[in-house]
Amino acid sequence: MENSALPTPTVTKKKYIAYIWLLPVIALLVGVWLVWRSLLDIGPTITVEFENGEGIVANQTPVKHKGITVGIVRELHVKDDMSGVLVDIEVDKAVAKKYGGVPKESQFWLVQPQISLGGISGIGTIFSGNYIGVQLPSTQLSGDIATKFSAFTVPPPLPDSAPGLHIQLRTDRLGSLGAGAPIFMRQIKVGYIQTAAMMPDGSGVEVSAYILPEFSKMVHKNTRFWNASGVQVNMSLSGIQVKTDSVASMLVGGINMSLPKDKDDTPLAKNGDDFTLYQDYEAAETSTFVNIRFLSAEGLVKNTTKVLYKGIPVGKLRDVWYRNEDDKVIGRFGIDPRFESFITDKTRFWLVRPQFSVTGITGLDALTSGGAYLAFTPDTTGKSAQDYEFIAASGPDAMDFSEPGLHLRLTSPVAGSVSSGAPVYYREFVVGVVQNSELKRDQVDLHVLIKPEYRYLVNDSSRFWNASGVHANASLQNGIQVRTTSMVSMLAGGIAFDTPDSRASNKDIHDGHSFALFDNEQQATTVSPNALPGLHLLLDADDASGISVGAPVLYRGLSVGSVQEIRHSADGKRVQIRIYIAADHKKTVRADTRFWRAGALDMRVGLSGATVRVGSVPQMLSGGIAFDAFDQTSEENKIEQKNARVAIDDSFRLFSSKETAANAGVAVRLHLQNAKGLTTGSEIRYRGIALGEITRLQLRSDMQGVDADAALKSEALPLLNTGARFWKVEPRVGLTNTQNLDAVFGSYLEFLPGRGDPAREFKVTIQTPVTTALSDGLNVRVVAQQLGSLQVGNPVLYRQVPVGTVLGSDLSADGKQVYIYLNIYSQYANLVRANSRFWNASGIEVKAGLFSGINIRTETAETILAGGIAFSSSNEASPIAKEGDSFVLNDKP
Repeated sequence: MENSALPTPTVTKKKYIAYIWLLPVIALLVGVWLVWRSLLDIGPTITVEFENGEGIVANQTPVKHKGITVGIVRELHVKDDMSGVLVDIEVDKAVAKKYGGVPKESQFWLVQPQISLGGISGIGTIFSGNYIGVQLPSTQLSGDIATKFSAFTVPPPLPDSAPGLHIQLRTDRLGSLGAGAPIFMRQIKVGYIQTAAMMPDGSGVEVSAYILPEFSKMVHKNTRFWNASGVQVNMSLSGIQVKTDSVASMLVGGINMSLPKDKDDTPLAKNGDDFTLYQDYEAAETSTFVNIRFLSAEGLVKNTTKVLYKGIPVGKLRDVWYRNEDDKVIGRFGIDPRFESFITDKTRFWLVRPQFSVTGITGLDALTSGGAYLAFTPDTTGKSAQDYEFIAASGPDAMDFSEPGLHLRLTSPVAGSVSSGAPVYYREFVVGVVQNSELKRDQVDLHVLIKPEYRYLVNDSSRFWNASGVHANASLQNGIQVRTTSMVSMLAGGIAFDTPDSRASNKDIHDGHSFALFDNEQQATTVSPNALPGLHLLLDADDASGISVGAPVLYRGLSVGSVQEIRHSADGKRVQIRIYIAADHKKTVRADTRFWRAGALDMRVGLSGATVRVGSVPQMLSGGIAFDAFDQTSEENKIEQKNARVAIDDSFRLFSSKETAANAGVAVRLHLQNAKGLTTGSEIRYRGIALGEITRLQLRSDMQGVDADAALKSEALPLLNTGARFWKVEPRVGLTNTQNLDAVFGSYLEFLPGRGDPAREFKVTIQTPVTTALSDGLNVRVVAQQLGSLQVGNPVLYRQVPVGTVLGSDLSADGKQVYIYLNIYSQYANLVRANSRFWNASGIEVKAGLFSGINIRTETAETILAGGIAFSSSNEASPIAKEGDSFVLNDKP
């Protein structure tokens, strides 16, 4: 084989640098730039000395001024003499730029969670960790800067430049007061103590106090401060007296201050003003002074006679003198300012002292309290009573429910010989006492107290009569009959009662319940009103003025019944009047009957002259009630109303006059599942405007529901058509969605009109009809497989901003889907596009992975609790959504 020569390759060396080497060069330049930038951002380093380094971590513990980070701890080391810890802090460059360094007036302290009797402080550090607080001056005071500081063990006091009032209080001893102790005015916190220290000469204690800005104008040059700390105990022969203020001041101390009476004539306090801190309110002489007029000075001793409220001393007699002009004794009493709100021009004062009579001994507590004392019943509805002159009353309020037992009101045309303190008998056994009497225009009210252990004896069948003195009846047929009672009742009077039906209901018998007081036992027990054949009805009224037990019930001027009982409703806000219609006149009462107050005098004046109508004598003495059916409904509804059954204890509305009853409106019949929260007089509203009210409530004959008769105003006539929807509105309270708070004090009915023929009978539902659209904004619908936690009023969010609301929800016709109706506010309507994507923003979505960690997603805090819907529009070129468009509701974005 022949050798063949291979060709020799030609090698050419290229003369350029590879591009790959540019990457390290660029990285080097970026690193140099970052180092240069970090060097520019580095602020000055200072050293702060702390007692210890507990809770401080290098490169982690921040330094904050008013919650903003202005530095960070870089290094910690112990002092050479082991007396403390030195902490090196790198201060933000912005601080150094403002002050040219760190001003020497700066103050540092460690903020960490602390729990004490006074409360919890630094609670935010539980989650974010301890931090070092710094208080920087608003301006550089001296112009000097420093690099070494000593930390405070507690937060330093606010500088005088801080908003609010900075004052000094001086006292002989500090007591239980300390830094952070509150300052109260009328038991509202208006400031707190910043520091407390001994005076340089040791003569007392100086307290630095701070008044919040909103209360600083309440402090005048003559404002008084006193110590309200701890518990004061006074022991004497009359017993032990314990005085305390609020729980907070009892535990951690506190200071009270009062608004000076002549504040308009005294200048306001300024920063740095000094005040005396008194040991108690008496030493401060800040009492509310009132003058009380007495017939004599018996029982009044200067600086001794006390003012008691529920057994607690709240004041003292400061002075007493005789006034010659009207031959009266005037006592000047000082009242603890903590009870100043109780003292108005309507407050009732009376002197309590031991009294002996045929009915027994009263006022024994005056012996144990050290002598006669002044009692009062508070009334906060009047005007301020500073230096007001009162007339001492003979006793407590006519109706005082404070004493244990059952408090009843007995009504009678005259009081007879019954006086305060007279006994109340049950089968000749004393079970109560007459507390007081009250004269009204047409009757006398006697207020009696049944002892707690005997209150079970009173029920609906109870009958009360006057058991006082000697009763004599004389007639030509029966001659003269004389009946006497016990010696005590003959002298002081007395009341007796009996309960013939022990099984009768007593659930409605409560404090303030009213009974008729008969003249004698024969009248009370001859026939029980409930046993009378006829119709017993309940009338609901705002008050019972002008009507008394026994008043006539009139039908077209003829007396057909009477008022049997007057009592408060169960909630005490209204009055129920029980009336009796005689059996012969039962058919005159129909479902559309309306009742009104029938006055004794009816005067009408017109162009044709004046007409005056005077009622009967009983009507003039005790008032009256009239009724009629005004036939304002259609002929078909008249027949239905006439045939409607009126049963015993049906409830009707009592109108103020015949004209008001006649013009009440159109009568309609409503069918409800239950009447919970509704009463006669409950409103019927359309779009929030009251167009009528319920005039009668009746249990349905099949016991499966309630029928309600209502009167609607004439303007509601066009709305009463077939298909009109009525529903009951009740308050709903939730974590984030509270609705119908106007129904807290009583439910009402709301309705929407229909589109069919006129109608006068409707069904009331509990569920509010679904609202699918509003007149304003863009109304769209989203379709979901299930509703979840969404509800009416939940927000519709766009980029976490509320732009709409959920109107309601309903099932599809086949029940397989849920339709949710949304209203987008008009200003945000253009955000919804044809390709917008809606998703359920309710709750929290948590994702966790070994390498990815934990990822938590939520829209807003509100949607965590109650739910919501969010949406986004990825393509702004997509057309804007139209009214009524439908979208799919996704589970995720």
